[in-house]
Amino acid sequence: MNDLLAPLTSAQLALLQTIAEPMLEHGRWPKWQFAEAAMRKRGYNGREVLQSLPQRMAARAVLPAYGLVWYDWRNLQPDSEIRLTVAASVHLPEYKQIGWNFIKALRYMIKKIAEHEPDPFEVTLIDVTSEDLRRDTGLDYSFIRALPGILQNEPFNLTTSYQADIVDDLRWTLTLGPILAEYEDVTTVEQYVHRAVTLVGSLEDKTPSGVDITEASIPSATETASPAANERVLAGKQYVNQKVIDALEQKETTSSFSLDKLLQLINELNTNYALGNPYACHALLRAILDHIPPVFSQPHFQAVASNHNWSQTDKRYMKLLVEFRNQADDVMHRQIRKSVTVIDMHDVPQKAWINALLVEVAEVL
Repeated sequence: MNDLLAPLTSAQLALLQTIAEPMLEHGRWPKWQFAEAAMRKRGYNGREVLQSLPQRMAARAVLPAYGLVWYDWRNLQPDSEIRLTVAASVHLPEYKQIGWNFIKALRYMIKKIAEHEPDPFEVTLIDVTSEDLRRDTGLDYSFIRALPGILQNEPFNLTTSYQADIVDDLRWTLTLGPILAEYEDVTTVEQYVHRAVTLVGSLEDKTPSGVDITEASIPSATETASPAANERVLAGKQYVNQKVIDALEQKETTSSFSLDKLLQLINELNTNYALGNPYACHALLRAILDHIPPVFSQPHFQAVASNHNWSQTDKRYMKLLVEFRNQADDVMHRQIRKSVTVIDMHDVPQKAWINALLVEVAEVL
């Protein structure tokens, strides 16, 4: 079932509403356990309704797909996050404003690309900041805060990197992806959905088997073998902010703790994030969480999150990192089985969380 614009059943609409409500009220997507229980109370089998939703699947699993809902369809678990895509705004009245705002932001990003004058000898990044978007479009702050997460749910890399301010999560920088040019003439949500579905379908005959087009903008391992190439990759897709790394490096000579391992873990995390290696990112993030508790005079990260004097925002980030640690444990220790288990880059925590932690590490050091 490929027609994402076709009318939905009452059960399908109920599922979209169930997913949208926590996001619209709290700014966070719900877990599948919540959505499934809410659907059961309405008299529906949530999993059956979820599987009945229209979506455009590519011929091979490694290629992008697009539907009304984003979730880990290969391994849906109670703690799996479930999110709406922009396509859902066509059907859900309470979510329509998100769709309209998305098109406004999309048009702005496309305009930025059109106005960019490339250097004849170097590839230059095209960035958009939250301040730019707010000033030039008048979009409200709640949407601007949510936009990076909304973009994650869309097919292809509309943006190739996201840098959040380590103090204020309303301030961010997005690096625009070349795929945006494919949407140059799009002015409505319906046109955007149609174009996205068309692009997903066009990959079946054009993409060699085994190639993941979602990472097409990232150089291959051979291309990133030289320091110069690695620098270009990291500049475009850096997970731990360079200012945070600089702050930690400045503490090397004054701290009683040896920081060589921490800095190496961060370096490897940034490299694997740039290359789109989700399993390595999970393992390295867990290693960092296990490595830093002595800085706070605590035995483990749970104690760090609970006992340190965090700001209100950072306290929330630390709680999310505690929850992520369970996910990382599962990634590292789940044994091979007959069913497919897939972790992708959407499952890697937001950069702001780990940056906030490492800023505090530098402060305490």
